[in-house]
Amino acid sequence: KNEIASISVYPNPARNELHINWNSPFNSLAIIDMEGRKVVQKNYSSYLRSADLSLDLAPGIYFLQLRNDNALGIIKLLIQ
Repeated sequence: KNEIASISVYPNPARNELHINWNSPFNSLAIIDMEGRKVVQKNYSSYLRSADLSLDLAPGIYFLQLRNDNALGIIKLLIQ
C-alpha cells in the first residue's frame, strides 16, 4: 500500500531542518540518495505521525521513505 499523497514535508527544498507529517503512523524513516544508498536511517520504538529532523546532507535530490507494518510512503526531497 503506497500512501505517497498523504506525506507532508516542509520545507522542501530544505537546508538543515525538516518537518514530516504522515496520516499513517510510522516507526521507520530513511533518506535515500539518488544512488540508492540510505544516508539517514531512524527506527522508532513507538509509532509517530510526525517528526522533526536535523539534517547534514550535501545539496541534491533524495527520497524520504516512511514505513510501518502495513504501509510504505515515499516522497522526493530536495536539499539546498
